[in-house]
Amino acid sequence: MSDTCKHRNIEYQQVMRDLKWVTRNIVVSNNLPFDQWELNFLIDYIIHIHHTYIYQTIPILEVEFISFLDSHEKQFPEIKKVQKTFNSLCSLLTANSKQEDEIIFPYIKQIVAAMSSKESYGNLFVRTLRKPFTHIQSEHQKIEKLAGELEELTNKFTFPTKACTKHKMLYRKLSDFHDNLVQHQYLEMNILFPQAINIENQLLHL
Repeated sequence: MSDTCKHRNIEYQQVMRDLKWVTRNIVVSNNLPFDQWELNFLIDYIIHIHHTYIYQTIPILEVEFISFLDSHEKQFPEIKKVQKTFNSLCSLLTANSKQEDEIIFPYIKQIVAAMSSKESYGNLFVRTLRKPFTHIQSEHQKIEKLAGELEELTNKFTFPTKACTKHKMLYRKLSDFHDNLVQHQYLEMNILFPQAINIENQLLHL
């Protein structure tokens, strides 16, 4: 491989680092009792694991798409559609995550605190500051749709038999990105938001 890298003016050590990165075995089990976690802890987990992953990984993948297309677009023109879908997904996902970090999650932590202390102002607090969970859920549905399109366009991230190392690394990173997103979506849509809405309803009836 070192001779091939030298011939193509590619840094061998960087290729080896990338190979090590994409073949790492980091798994967060879906069998963890997420639904039993306190909401504040679940929110912190989503922020520090899933949102941090999004903010750090998206710029790297955007650059790698550009680099791959510069040298492979004629050979694999379909990758242009994959890139377009990925960019749309990332734009929506980044904006959604920032809104959650800055508005939605702090609000949820506030209603959790009001509920745990049975504060008399909880009812008024929810009525005054209630956030549009319906809008958030709609945005998540759009994210899910784009993630499905990305999976379909890449044939579930299956690269061609004769794919080069660069192609394989790109698809493996996309697969990791998709797996992370699936768990991210599940934690918010199936656990966090339903429980937060339930707390809202309880506070409204205090």
